[in-house]
Amino acid sequence: MSIRTRLIAALPVVVVTETVLAEDRALVVGIDGYATLDQEAALGGAVADAWRFRDFLISHRGFTADQVTLLTNDEANAEAITSAVIDELIGKTLPGERAVFYFAGMGTRTQGDDGPVLTLLAHDTESLLGHISEDFLGDLLDLIPDRMVTVVVDASFDGLPGLSGRRATRGLPSDSPDPAEELYGTGTAERDVWNAAAPGGLAWEESGAGLFTSAFIAGLATQAADGNGDGHTTNGELLDFLRDWTAGWCGVTPDCAAAGRETGPGFAGRTEEAVLPPEALAAPDAERLAAEALTWRNPAHLDLSFGDSGVMHVGDTRSLRIGVQRAGWLELLDVNPQGELVRLGEGFPISPSDGGAYEFRFRVTEPTGRGLLIAILVENGTMEGGTMLSGVLEDGPARDEIERLQAIARILLRQQTGPNGAEIIDWSSAALPYEIGR
Repeated sequence: MSIRTRLIAALPVVVVTETVLAEDRALVVGIDGYATLDQEAALGGAVADAWRFRDFLISHRGFTADQVTLLTNDEANAEAITSAVIDELIGKTLPGERAVFYFAGMGTRTQGDDGPVLTLLAHDTESLLGHISEDFLGDLLDLIPDRMVTVVVDASFDGLPGLSGRRATRGLPSDSPDPAEELYGTGTAERDVWNAAAPGGLAWEESGAGLFTSAFIAGLATQAADGNGDGHTTNGELLDFLRDWTAGWCGVTPDCAAAGRETGPGFAGRTEEAVLPPEALAAPDAERLAAEALTWRNPAHLDLSFGDSGVMHVGDTRSLRIGVQRAGWLELLDVNPQGELVRLGEGFPISPSDGGAYEFRFRVTEPTGRGLLIAILVENGTMEGGTMLSGVLEDGPARDEIERLQAIARILLRQQTGPNGAEIIDWSSAALPYEIGR
């Protein structure tokens, strides 16, 4: 009997005898660097994704900060991950409560005696227990069949060599010749399981963000994934949205198209149920919404900066600098200190062939306080004249800035899926907070 088998066999005794205050619990893991992998194989967005998923659970699904355990990089060794599953998800929940496991990092597929074995790599991947197999996690979660268990894995179980830096796959090339047939995290008990890559597919990250996690959060935060528009997004609706969105992204991304792999996530569970119910939205905040719904997409490396740092003062003359590495149509939006969304003039074409950097001089005016400047670059010329967003953008201040930002994000997200045969576009966004004083 293996160490892990003996551990699982002993768990029911631990769970029954421990006295805890039971409530919803989540374990969120993100690993960019691995002790035994070459630096070139390191990821660039898994830790950031873990933080964003933690914030999503708190902002949109009613978790409190102390209900979410976050493990990143060297904290996320196999012992710590296993202990947190046992202590938090199993030991501190009761029937009917939510238990969420999220992982962003590397996976691989090894050849076992009975076929391929899907494995997540803990930070200490060189240790005896540093590979967390699908069977091990599945057996642990099978101990709590009466909880509302959700597994979300932003990793794949194969990879492409030679990709790193701004675009990479979250998996190591497999030594197993056989394809996997199931998703990581399934078991005998009913639960909802999301994998960034369906069997045979790849999980991608680009410009410091996992594509799956980013689209997962954006689709829910903006309700772009709410297919029937009833205000609630089911697992089935989110799955359709993510598959369409990933196919659109792959269509405008040469590395993905050349790989010739399956695109889109895998899901096993209850398609008619809501995603991580119940939905519990926090008070709207423009900066958080922009991060969730817009600025995670920046393949054009759109960059905004003011000529001088620090607080701006009414009457100052300052410079706004815009850098870009792709051509497209640029729109500038301002969420001013009064909470109004203002379109800053007409959009205009921008191109790296013009030097890749633009500078605008402006005079600082009231209102005073904190604001947020948002830039949106749409490629393929579809936004010329603001036609794509004509029903959302206004020339004057708009007080319903949250609703309008959500509407803008929905248009961009859905346009990239190429709905109803429409042209698939690519877009980027960046934001720059500022403060104005007297």
